[in-house]
Amino acid sequence: MDSTDRQNPHPLDPLSADEIRSVAATLRVEKGVGAGWRFASIELAEPAKDELAAAIESGARAAEAVCWDTRDGQSYRAAVALPRGESADSTVTGWARLPDGQEPNMTVDEWHECDEMLRRHPRLI
Repeated sequence: MDSTDRQNPHPLDPLSADEIRSVAATLRVEKGVGAGWRFASIELAEPAKDELAAAIESGARAAEAVCWDTRDGQSYRAAVALPRGESADSTVTGWARLPDGQEPNMTVDEWHECDEMLRRHPRLI
């Protein structure tokens, strides 16, 4: 199978931009991830070695996303089954709150907000 085939990607090919957009859109619709939320990561959920042959046969692909609500600080890990074919939709197959003390990685948005806040802080000026 040609790994550049976007209609039938291999289960280990990196996520395409369309797949990343699909994951984000699905979480917005199914889990209410909207204004005030951030995505720390959206990445390929690789099948286990013993599941790879079946995934190749079926064309199944999945993604994992970590996101959080900036209003209450709650973080979640989502599992999303990616669509097979152009008319199919992604679906959330798992949604779990991250345990207390486990934080998602810092995002570029946060770096910019910290920089702006520090530049305005009177003790630093």
